[in-house]
Amino acid sequence: MVPPPAGELASLKGRLLEETLPPEERAGVELQLGTAHCRLGEMDQALLHLTSARRSFEKAADRRKGAQADTMIGMVCVARGEHERAVTFLDRARATAE
Repeated sequence: MVPPPAGELASLKGRLLEETLPPEERAGVELQLGTAHCRLGEMDQALLHLTSARRSFEKAADRRKGAQADTMIGMVCVARGEHERAVTFLDRARATAE
């Protein structure tokens, strides 16, 4: 994966500090942060942000964004060698897409 542009992580983390950030936007920022950390190979940090985003999307009943988070979580699990766990997330994302 191509690493994120310089400053992207700092910018996204700064947005999370905004107290007035609506929950749906916060979830989107968490998804972007998780994706950026994944691109950097920082899988533990990626997983933290992606699972937070996934919970928020699930709470908001946003199935499409939830499937995006599930796909990314599945990719992180593959990278960490957690193949059975990866299959669970990837199957859920596929089922949403069908």
